Amino acid sequence: MKRGFLAICAMALLLAGCASRFDADVTRFNDMAAAPEGQSVAVVAMRPELDKSLEFSGYAAEIQNHLANYGFLPPRDGEQPALIAEVDYGVGEGRAALRDSDNPVSVGVGVAGGSRGGLGVGLSTGLNLGSGSKSATYNRYFILNLSRADDGRRIFEGRVASEGKSPDLAKVMPLMIEVMFENFPGANGETRSVSREMP
Repeated sequence: MKRGFLAICAMALLLAGCASRFDADVTRFNDMAAAPEGQSVAVVAMRPELDKSLEFSGYAAEIQNHLANYGFLPPRDGEQPALIAEVDYGVGEGRAALRDSDNPVSVGVGVAGGSRGGLGVGLSTGLNLGSGSKSATYNRYFILNLSRADDGRRIFEGRVASEGKSPDLAKVMPLMIEVMFENFPGANGETRSVSREMP
């Protein structure tokens, strides 16, 4: 009985945890041979309305830090950058999806004393197979393009596309930036799927 109880608990925790995962597809194209390490890069927004945003400033700092890990440095004061990193991001409108519940498995445990001094333990499990309720899913995206400042030649194009239950971009953006820079710049033309636990 103990083994069965532990197995059911483990299954319930596993299924409950699925709701807090981050899943994304990362696609990257690059010609990074045209941009040797050590060059300066400025991070700018693709859309003018993002440029003065505090939200964008935070993301730009994260992106700059990741680029520095690969040898690309921020421009010094008054210096013209050798590279321009253009950034765009956003979240689409929610799309209704049918779900059974946030946690389709429920586990209940009851303890009771017997009339003769004995102790009884009851275990119940439930699997929700009803029609469920509607829950929205959202498409989140992050785009990063790198170009040479002198002639505009594009040397890197990357896109992270993620679908999930949360429209809170500030919550998933650090993860999208992280997976963009994994093994940067990546294989040319490759799309890979990633899955992470949400913090």
